[in-house]
Parts: sequence; structure tokens; C-alpha cells
Amino acid sequence: MSKLGDSFKTFFRGCAKIKLSSLTYDQFAPFARQLDPLNVSRLVKDFKEHGCFPLDPENRVSALISENNFKSALQLSNLASLHERQEPPWLELPEGAKVELLTGYHRIVAASKIVEAEEEEEEEAPAGDSSMGLYSGEKWWVVNLYSKDLPGPHISAIREEDVNSVPFSDGEIFRNLRRYELSGNHEGVERWKARLRARNGDEAYSRVYRVRPLADAFDQLLPFTGLWPGKKCGIQFGNLYRIAYMACPEELANYLRSMARIWQSILPRPELQQLLDGETVRELQGLWPSYSTRDRMKIEAKMTKCALFTAITDDGDRDGILASLKSVRGRIPSFHLFQQDGRYLYECVKVLQLLLDGNKQGTLRQNFRRIFNGTDRIPCEINEDTIGFFPCQSGGWKVALCQLYLYAMRNLPSLTGTPPKLDDRHTSPETPLVRSTASLHRLAYLASTLGFQNNTIHRLRGHCSSSYATATGMDPPRLKLTTSDFGDYALNRRCGRPFSNAYDNDRRYLFFPIIFEEYTVRPKANVTSMAIHRDICLGFFGDVKELTLQLHIDRPNSDTPSQAVEITEHLVSRQASSEYSRDIDTPGQPTIITQNDYELAPGFELNALSMETFHKLEPMDENTMQSTMATFQASRRKPIVLFDLSNRSYAKFSLSSEGLQALEEAVINRSQNPCCFFTFPDGQQCVTWRRGKAVEAAKETRLLVVTDKERVYRHSFTELLQTTLVRHAVLE
Repeated sequence: MSKLGDSFKTFFRGCAKIKLSSLTYDQFAPFARQLDPLNVSRLVKDFKEHGCFPLDPENRVSALISENNFKSALQLSNLASLHERQEPPWLELPEGAKVELLTGYHRIVAASKIVEAEEEEEEEAPAGDSSMGLYSGEKWWVVNLYSKDLPGPHISAIREEDVNSVPFSDGEIFRNLRRYELSGNHEGVERWKARLRARNGDEAYSRVYRVRPLADAFDQLLPFTGLWPGKKCGIQFGNLYRIAYMACPEELANYLRSMARIWQSILPRPELQQLLDGETVRELQGLWPSYSTRDRMKIEAKMTKCALFTAITDDGDRDGILASLKSVRGRIPSFHLFQQDGRYLYECVKVLQLLLDGNKQGTLRQNFRRIFNGTDRIPCEINEDTIGFFPCQSGGWKVALCQLYLYAMRNLPSLTGTPPKLDDRHTSPETPLVRSTASLHRLAYLASTLGFQNNTIHRLRGHCSSSYATATGMDPPRLKLTTSDFGDYALNRRCGRPFSNAYDNDRRYLFFPIIFEEYTVRPKANVTSMAIHRDICLGFFGDVKELTLQLHIDRPNSDTPSQAVEITEHLVSRQASSEYSRDIDTPGQPTIITQNDYELAPGFELNALSMETFHKLEPMDENTMQSTMATFQASRRKPIVLFDLSNRSYAKFSLSSEGLQALEEAVINRSQNPCCFFTFPDGQQCVTWRRGKAVEAAKETRLLVVTDKERVYRHSFTELLQTTLVRHAVLE
């Protein structure tokens, strides 16, 4: 009490025992703390092992009570007052009356859970069992009662000064300090600055709010209460310090603005935004319901059970939120994703800074803009060896800089000497990586080609022996698989630096025409690592996306407008009809694939079904499955079939270069979960293959079988089928 000051005595009504069911808490009130299920679980465990001790002064909670309810409660309890008593008395509240907790909500929720568990045990206990529970049959807690007339600053002080509460998270400190600054509450600012200094976050915070674009972007997210707290989804000062001193605040601000737009589309009204809770953010972060049917079903199930947005009870609001979630174009963002993706971008920034001269004052964008001498015909990398051009009246330097970032992402291991994250923690790289000067020289050559000129770039490019060919009407490569029926990606694979398999698969697509082209994607069970990689790029370079540049490839010496238009139309028609674009519906155009484009897989199907899509087979016994595969192997004209024994589904791939590339991507995605690939060269003995050799083996036999990883080494065909069929019989 003395710590809070004498002014609180006027509004203090005393201490009393109050039923747990009469205690309520508004976790979305201004500056209130949100319920943390992890903290509740910790308290439940502690209470069960050591006891609750609700009478101990340090365990008491604080609450507000109206004057009318307080006077009625005193009469019902035959009490004149609650002061000057050695032990807190029992206070019986009028029927339906509640007291509003200011502190200790986690303790009350944990105690209520224990009481509920004890009641269930008593109901199940044999007659005559008189063992007493933790509360000895009493369901109460000791509460310090204050009048509801208590001024707002005093309420905030009580909430913030509870010595028995879990320390405030970094995100809570950041958000509350900024809100006090915006409201002009100097006393509140000083209290939260003290907490900020105690957590060594003052330097990072000050740096963020010295950079105007970054500060404005963070402020856009202040209304969303649940984004900030928590170790698994909120702000962390260690990461914030690194982010605050990155020389790319414009890219970071782009990401935060995109994050704000997505959450504003989900929760369009301010009263809904303040009801966002941290547990909902933890459940939703990284999910992509517009691409992944599995993510969509997970969200639908949790919304049906009211496990998400628990404070929003109106059915109309919940239906609108669910519809908005399903239409989110990208991962559902959080500060955890922002910080992990920011660490990935940080590695690229350090690489690009190697191209600048000694004086690096200002941001990375400012430095590169100063040395840009390009024209309105911007070079554009089509692949590692080919350059095309497209017109850009303004902002061409942004497009050029974005291509340098993409080069850094493609070659980050060789530029930094740091390998991608390992898919298997128990393995290590075969040989340690070292920085490649050739990759840096190639980066300088690309920078010079794009129009950046300074002494460092000129010196480094002089050591590069390679050059670019000019595109001669070829199709730019197109993004193939953004969704897949394989590879259920956990959160750590949906943000940050890529894992080794994902890096090997994705780096060939990290080119400007692929990343910034619009796609209409066919939803499947899961998103792929490439879809995630593309979403990271669009988050940081959203202002480049807004330039809405239409790529067209110029032939050598074809600068006339008529030729450029003709080539552009030719490319659009080829891309729309290309077999390589079958997974993608061209925006604004109907899908033009006909059944004649499909190849028949004899034995697996009677009529030719779609290519590069998995089709489920009906349940079959051993003889039927042997017959199916034997019929296919005996036929002459047939595509390559990838047959998944684990779920009895198959997909077909043509022998064209595009079909083989699609097969390779399907193999890579299937490999995200432990599995084995094998073929049957003689129709009986099976030969197992590593992922890297599986596609080559499939070209010979046309049948590549995959199943969940097990000891499959030179088993007979019959033994393998029997093992698989028995396992599925048990599961079904």
C-alpha cells in the first residue's frame, strides 16, 4: 500500500474472502494483461505440488467493487466494515454481483481449474472416502477491494505494480510505453521506461522511433492487443535490437505495413482489434488458409469450437472473421514471423553492403539510389545466364536493387560461408562452406549491369569472367509448385532462413519475373517452401510490387514498340498454353487444358485423369495392387507415375523437361517427411533410391513408388506389399 501512495487509502475498502465464481476479469481493458495459457498451466502444476495459500498477503489479488454492491455485501455478511480484522472475513455478494479483478487473474483461473478437477475426483471417489482436496472444500480467494470510483491512473498503477505477477513481456513493455507516449501520460511513460531499461531494450526502442517509416509502421499495429505479448509470437528485444540497426528500414516498414493490412482485413473494426488475444495469434501465425486446405480445415475446426477469438461472441462477427481468414493472400503474420524473416534479410543486407564504398551513411536504399545510373529500360535477370529488359518510367532503381537482394538469397551460403539450416539436426554438412569470392564478383557484375556504379563495384566486377546472354524471345521460367499434397510444414519452416532441401529446390526460382508475377493457385493440402519464400520477398518488397510492371523480353536490336508488343503477346500466349503452367490458371483467362492433354496410366485408371495431381485409389487387396502395377509396367505408352503406398494415391508426369521438373519438385516435397523411394526393374525385386537419384531411376522404369520410411532394402515385391497392406488394414 505504501508503495502506491496514500491517495489509494481513500478508495480502499479492505480485504475479504470471495467465491472464485464471483471474480471476473476484462483482459482487453486498457493496459490490462492478457491471459497466458502457459502461465496458467505452470501455476496449476505449482498449486498441485505446493499448495495455493490464498491467505498469504503476497498471494492476494486486487479488484474493483461498486459502492452499492459493497454495502449490500456487508449487510448480507453481517459486517460493519472490512478494516481492523486479523483474518479477512467471508464476504457474501448479492446474487449475480461480480467484482472486477485488476491483478491475479492467472492465479484465479489456475485455482478454478484445480477446484473443478477435485469436484470430478469427489464424484468418482467411492462412498465413504473423506479425503480432503487442496481447498478443503472451500472455493474462495482473498481479495483487496477498491471502489469502482478509483481513478484511471491509480487502476493502471495497481495493474502494473503487482509484485507477484509474472514479469511483463518485451512486447507488453514496448506497446504500453508507446501508448503512454501517444496519450501524453508522463508518469506512465517513466514507469514503463524503467522496465524498458531493466530489460536492456531502451536503445533498440529509441532507435526504432528515430526512424520515421519504421515508427509509423509499428504504430499501425498498436490497436491489435494480442500481437504483442508472449515469447512465441510477440516482440523480443534481442531481435528488435538487430532489426533496429539494420540498414534497411524501408523494407522492414513494408513488411509491417503488409502485416497491418492483413490484420485490418481480418478485424476491420477497432472494437474487434482490441479483442485479439495472444493465444489466437499463436495458433494462426504462419498458416495460409487460401492456399492450404489443411490450414483452412484447422482454422474452421478451431473457430467452430470457439478456440480462436474467444472474446468475440457475436455470430455475425465470427462468420465475417472466418471468411476473411480464408481469403488472406499470404501467411497470417505475427511479430515472430517478422523477426525471423528479418534475420534472414539481415544476412542479405550484410552481403549488399560489400558493394558500397567506405562511406555508408544512410540506409541501404539511399546509398544504392545515389549510385544508380540506369535508364528507363531496366535489365532483368531471367535466369543465371540471361538478361531481358522491360520499360520502367520511375522507380527503376528499386527494381534493380530488388534483383540484388534476390541474387543474395540464391547464393547466400557461398557469399557468407553459412550453410542453410539442416533438415536433420543429427547430420552435419559433408564439407564446411567457405566464402566464395567468385559469387561476390558475379554480384558486382550484376550490379554494374543493372546500372549501379561506384569504385567498389568497378573493382570487384573486373574479376568476373562470366557474362549474360540477351533473351531472344524465350519464355521466362514460371513458378511451378506453390501448393502440394506433401510436406506439412511446421512453423519453423514457414519463416526465416530456409532449410537445406528447401534452399536447393527454391533457389532456381528466385528471379524477379517469377517472384512478382501474379498467380491464381490451385489450393492443395499444404503450401510449399517456394510459396513461403515468395511471400517473404513480397512482404519486404511490397512497394516494388506496387509498380505493377509488365515484363516483356526484347530480342537483340528490337527496340521498336511494335516489335516489343508482338513479342509480349507471343510470350503471354505461350505461357498460357504451356504444359509447365498447368498448375496455374492465367488471371482473367479460362483454363485451356483439355482431356486430350492428359496421358493414360494403364492399370491405375480407365480414363485419363489430370496430370501432376494426386488421385486416390480405392481400397484394394494384395492381388489387386499387384495386378494394377503389373498392368502398368507391361504397357508400352505411359507417363511416369509416382505411386504413394502410404495413402494409395498416384500422380502422373510427362517425360518432357517440364514434366520431369515437376516430378523432381514432387519428390522433394514428399521428402519433407521421412520416406523411401524404390523401383521394380524386373517386376519383383525392389531397389531403393536416394531422393537425388529417384527421378533418374523413374525415367527408366516409369514407376516410382514411395512409402513412409521403414527398413526397405531388397525386399521382394510381395513382402513389401504385404507389409503396406497390413499397416493400412490396421489404420482403417
